[in-house]
Amino acid sequence: KIGHALHDLDDAFRDFTRSAKVADVFRSLSYTSPTPVQSMVMFKQSEFASEVSAHQDSAYIFTDPLSTLGFWVALEEEKIV
Repeated sequence: KIGHALHDLDDAFRDFTRSAKVADVFRSLSYTSPTPVQSMVMFKQSEFASEVSAHQDSAYIFTDPLSTLGFWVALEEEKIV
């Protein structure tokens, strides 16, 4: 993993995470003011087992009432080995 605030520190991440396209996706899910709170790049190399089982990130980023939504974006096409 690299970074935990790329949405604030990197121009490309900032532009993407605050783009109208991303905001529209969240608004379509009834989020009125979507705001990025965490971002990172995770390297998932197909040569190594790196599957992550189902889990809820709300245990790590807690809000009351629950108001967070995870948003994953693949940066490369998947390669099945």
